[in-house]
Amino acid sequence: MLIFLLQFYVIIRTIITECIFSVFKFWAPIGWYPRKKIQGQTVLLTGAANGIGREVARRLADCKVNLILWDVDGKNLEKTRALCEREGTEVRAYDVDITNQKEVNFGLLEIQKEFGLVDILINNAGRCSFIKFVDMTKERLQTQILLNFVAPMMLIKAVLPHMMEKNKGHIVATCSSRALVGKGIIADYSAEKQALFGLMESLEDEMWMFGKRNIKFTSVCPLLTKTNMTKPLGDRLALLSPAEVAEYYVDAILCEKRVAVVPRRGIISYWIKCFLPAPVYQIFT
Repeated sequence: MLIFLLQFYVIIRTIITECIFSVFKFWAPIGWYPRKKIQGQTVLLTGAANGIGREVARRLADCKVNLILWDVDGKNLEKTRALCEREGTEVRAYDVDITNQKEVNFGLLEIQKEFGLVDILINNAGRCSFIKFVDMTKERLQTQILLNFVAPMMLIKAVLPHMMEKNKGHIVATCSSRALVGKGIIADYSAEKQALFGLMESLEDEMWMFGKRNIKFTSVCPLLTKTNMTKPLGDRLALLSPAEVAEYYVDAILCEKRVAVVPRRGIISYWIKCFLPAPVYQIFT
């Protein structure tokens, strides 16, 4: 009986400690939480030519990693590459369309030849169309789904087996705040990001099921950010800057956070959604 009580005490203490630890990890200011060292690791970042991707690349370059940048915008991708040149950091930029499996396979092969396997995959590439759902053509919808969900999923599928072999790796995805709270006019984008968020959550659980607990998953969910994608909104909304998002983004990677809402107060809209009736919620949002 005494042994049972002691075991029960240890379990309860562990649960409480981990919960407190997790809450602190989510709300702790940047720089307060211990960060892992990624120097010398190979990082693959998609959607690196502009916006959040470019700023994340610049911050990762300071970590002295082997930085691989992918995008379809070759001209701006080269600008990002130039901004990331650092002593001790290897930077490569490739014009790769992640929706084209042949280009993806060739790109991964080139990485493996020069740097070995990918240690950190950052699925950042994406696109959003501010169109009513009923007005979207089938072709446009299929293109969006392919870019925002299917392509990132297939890229994860390509690198995950190697990570499982060594029980080490980190997969990151830009899921957007729409992964937590859907929004009209971007209904398809919201659904695609929710699917990506669900995939990340499910894969993390799957890795635990098979004892691959050193493979980390981080879903970054920024609020509206001032990028080329949000230009149709003009200046009507207070948008975050890509640099501001990137600061939280890289911190989330280095601290191995499971979910990073940027800014943190953005999680409040999710809580409100869960408890308020629809008419009241619409007033708040």
